[in-house]
Amino acid sequence: MLSDVEIEQYIARSELSWTGRTRGDSLLVTLGPDLQELKSAAHPIDPYQATQIQSLYHPVQTDWDRHILEPGKLVLCSTAEEISLPPHLSGILGALSHVARIGLMTHLDSPFIDSGTFGRLTLELYNCGPSPIIIKEHMPVAKMLITQVGVPGERKIQRHRLYERQETLGSRFPDEFGNARAT
Repeated sequence: MLSDVEIEQYIARSELSWTGRTRGDSLLVTLGPDLQELKSAAHPIDPYQATQIQSLYHPVQTDWDRHILEPGKLVLCSTAEEISLPPHLSGILGALSHVARIGLMTHLDSPFIDSGTFGRLTLELYNCGPSPIIIKEHMPVAKMLITQVGVPGERKIQRHRLYERQETLGSRFPDEFGNARAT
């Protein structure tokens, strides 16, 4: 894990690009301009079926400033900050304990940010607490630790194009893994 001094050095040398603030030995992650609510489905969702996945999402809201996240509900939200990680750095994202202690989970079961990632990240915000939580654009919710990759892989890092499109923040599972197992 990189220290605050090392992070600042990488940023100063333009090896790591971060449009936000640092917080000690991490990057401070805040909620961004895009928010997408999920719908309840009347049937189980097959991850291999793109139409079923697409039916889960309301349109992306780009003009929100405040949202009430009810207990047991999940929304997707972009980060306000943009990042660009070189091939020799990766990130680990975790919720700020301040928001975790009121029941807000910020990045469900996918804390690793791959080397070569750039742009805005999408957070999965879930209220596992007993009370509704008001979330606001630009609200600090997470931090990202930066780690050094021991030996860069042999394959050239390619930009993850699945999540570039702006019409949805939702899952692109069938785009990456195909419909081969679809039933």
